[in-house]
Amino acid sequence: MLSTPQGDTLIPSNVYVPTQCELFQTFAKESYSLRVPTGRRSLFGVSARAPLSDVLNAPEIIDLIRLAEFRELDVLRDQEITVDSNAFDLDANVPVQEDLTLQIANGLAGTDVLAAAVGRIFDLDGDEELLATGLDGFDPDVDGPSGTLVVATTAAVGELSDLIHGAAVSDACR
Repeated sequence: MLSTPQGDTLIPSNVYVPTQCELFQTFAKESYSLRVPTGRRSLFGVSARAPLSDVLNAPEIIDLIRLAEFRELDVLRDQEITVDSNAFDLDANVPVQEDLTLQIANGLAGTDVLAAAVGRIFDLDGDEELLATGLDGFDPDVDGPSGTLVVATTAAVGELSDLIHGAAVSDACR
């Protein structure tokens, strides 16, 4: 639960809100939980920022996606998940510094057009894993059938030196 001057808002368990002060109001939701099957897994986290007042007033998920400014990400590769009590720290300290610009034409009425910047990395066994590094979207009913989407991504350096960039675009029914 996140308490703001506008009232209480339920926040899902898989969302982390660091302690911050916005408009003289301090708030936080620092616990984060996500059930993951046991076995060896890679964990990925991304940090995004959006104005609180806009988030609280966003009527649809497409509006939240458009508000999010992706800032940092992190990946922990090949972590052994053994029991429900495993805890891992994702620092989200790899800056998201680059953009992919996509020109979209002929978006379908009654849908949301969504775009994701994706990166492909490999685990210890050489199996592919996909990371979403940025999202953007538009509503053809509001914005018209064509548009420019800008999705954030990061350079293939450091712990992500094997990152191979790509993008995915889809019409999603509402």
